Amino acid sequence: MKFSVLMLLSILLLLLPGCSSKPTVYVYAKYLDDNKRNELTNNLTKEGLDVKSNEFDFPSTVTSNTVLYSLLLQEPDAIDKTSEIADTLGFPIHSVQMLTQGNHWYTKNFTGIISLT
Repeated sequence: MKFSVLMLLSILLLLLPGCSSKPTVYVYAKYLDDNKRNELTNNLTKEGLDVKSNEFDFPSTVTSNTVLYSLLLQEPDAIDKTSEIADTLGFPIHSVQMLTQGNHWYTKNFTGIISLT
């Protein structure tokens, strides 16, 4: 009995760090100049989000500023934060879609913002 309880507690302790991690926002900044990218990245970071910027091609089905997110997102308010910050900086979000778009998959605790402006 003690062994079972100890094992259960050990497993729960291992899971806790994963549950408390901050969401990561991937900024697809192919069409942003460095100043706009830095401004967006800095503002997202100030809101407590981890941010990774890239210049990858994004799906041809994305035709407007879009936020993509994982079903496993641990902080759903990250979607609103991301959208509000983008809007404030002149990148209004026209579409919010879950999980996939083209060959881009978001798993675990991730969101992606694709800016065409």
